[in-house]
Amino acid sequence: MFKICWISNIPSPYKVNVMKLMSEELEIHALFERRKENDREDSWYSSDFGNVKVQYLDKNYKKVIDKEVNTCDLLINADYSNKMCIYATHKFNKYKKPVIMLADGGLVIKRGILDYIISYFMNKCNYFLSSGKEVNKYYKYYNVDENKIFNYRFSSLTKSDLKNNESLIKNKSELRKKHNIGEEIMLFSVGQQINRKGYDILVKSMIKVNKKIKLYIAGGKPQEEVLKIINDNNLDNINFVGFKNKEELNEYYAMADIFVFPTRYDIWGLVINEAMSFGLPIISSDKCVAAIEFNNNFNNAIIVENENVEEFAKAINLLVENDDLKTELSKKSLLGIKEYTIENTVSDFVRVISEVLNHGQN
Repeated sequence: MFKICWISNIPSPYKVNVMKLMSEELEIHALFERRKENDREDSWYSSDFGNVKVQYLDKNYKKVIDKEVNTCDLLINADYSNKMCIYATHKFNKYKKPVIMLADGGLVIKRGILDYIISYFMNKCNYFLSSGKEVNKYYKYYNVDENKIFNYRFSSLTKSDLKNNESLIKNKSELRKKHNIGEEIMLFSVGQQINRKGYDILVKSMIKVNKKIKLYIAGGKPQEEVLKIINDNNLDNINFVGFKNKEELNEYYAMADIFVFPTRYDIWGLVINEAMSFGLPIISSDKCVAAIEFNNNFNNAIIVENENVEEFAKAINLLVENDDLKTELSKKSLLGIKEYTIENTVSDFVRVISEVLNHGQN
């Protein structure tokens, strides 16, 4: 059984689930730079690692990594710019063991001289895992050889999740009664309540939409700036429902008619995968890689210029007024998401790892 060292920033739930499933075929040694992020709810994290061997890195990280180099056959590097990851890459290179850089997403931001530094460290990796064509562009911007890029299907959803979510849609009326939501058009969005997620943009757009439309936002306590926009404009059709666990969140997805994501910057955006699994048409800014990737492949979204309040309002009104378009995008979301499961993510990872290691043995 191949032994894989996987170094990453935090134990994100979807990442841990992928590692656990991979550990049925490979021996996974997970190294995390830290236990959590300050802007995440503690309940978001999972402590169940199954058969994955887990260590948290600290000031003695070099000793830990030195041991892993001697033990493992390959390094998956999910955070190439961190000093711990740079050291791990250097050590695996020194011992001529392959390093695969993993990018769940990526958006090109031109940084001048810093681009050369990024390109230098990125190209210390031997191979590259990419979540799709948009991320391929990101790699190529940093002069990565396209022949070294492997694509995989990125998801946080299991096959069972997809089946359960489709079933939950059928209970839409009952769920709306349970949550006291009437017949209005329900927009839904979920994300951290931070500036990067762009909820001030979305709230401003609500000034310009039909008042029969109600917006529900999950993901924590709203920012004061956002609340001020609501109060100054007497908006009574916006509801913040706070942080929701997976089961609660699924009910809101199932009740919704349209999913809206106004992010200023998301290198992927797993909420897009989730919304699609409930057959929701997508309205997203052009700074969400998942929305762009899926729309390029399945035409299931309206992509709006980032920060453009007017265009967000137009997109919302268009879908509300055009039932045929809304239905068409909904069907395309359900169709497009079918192959994006954790099981297929793992299958793609194992295939690439096996190809890389077997190639090295030839």
